[in-house]
Amino acid sequence: MRLLCSLCFVACVALLLGTPARAATRVNCPRTLLFESTNGTYYVTVFGAPVLMRASFDLTLYTKSAAYSLTVPQAAIAVPVNAPHAAFRGMPVVIRNPGADPFLGVTVAPTVANATAPCDGEDLIVPSAESLTSPDRHVDPQAAALEDQVAVEAPKSGAPLTPTSTRPPKSITCLIPFTDATVDVLDRPAYPADGAFGTVSVRVDLDERANVTGTTVVESSGNSELEAAAVASARKTTFHPAIFACEAQKSSHVLDFDFSK
Repeated sequence: MRLLCSLCFVACVALLLGTPARAATRVNCPRTLLFESTNGTYYVTVFGAPVLMRASFDLTLYTKSAAYSLTVPQAAIAVPVNAPHAAFRGMPVVIRNPGADPFLGVTVAPTVANATAPCDGEDLIVPSAESLTSPDRHVDPQAAALEDQVAVEAPKSGAPLTPTSTRPPKSITCLIPFTDATVDVLDRPAYPADGAFGTVSVRVDLDERANVTGTTVVESSGNSELEAAAVASARKTTFHPAIFACEAQKSSHVLDFDFSK
């Protein structure tokens, strides 16, 4: 959720969309997002591919009461993306939920014919319809730039795919089985002495215990002092870990620091 500070700056904090517990890191492997559109339709979007490719995806989609299996066959990843390190993306593939309970999480395992090594899978939290329309929602800037466009494309992308097999979910016995990492205590950044202002977005990488393992500036204000202050505060901020199928997971989280007078 977004936290507002009333002094000389505003530090805004929210979740990274579809926070992956395990990111695809192999050469030529795409990243994936699965989220729910505002009209209640689920769709998977493939993005972050450095080359033109075709990929199949084995999905395990979790609800409170069941886990569904579905293969997305040979999706073409060929739409140019104007973003660093993300040359191509695929068209969205719509998925019909055969049950009454909403999807809460999904495991995505890609198979790429021209990958030089097997692609890693991703565990993704499926955001609720309410979170998608919330004004407090913030995602990685690259994902945010594509989200509205993909939402428009989804209803025109062809017949929905419906999972055909089910099995009991994996140890879904805890009170909150799926949740993104959340902020515990937000550190307030020091305001630079020169009175500069601007916004800095910092992606924070977290381990299973929600310890900060790395930081990356994903959107800059153009001021090095603001960036340094934002990164320092991001490293001092404490978090609660992401949970997937009742197990703590590695994850990423985006912090927005808006330095304003």
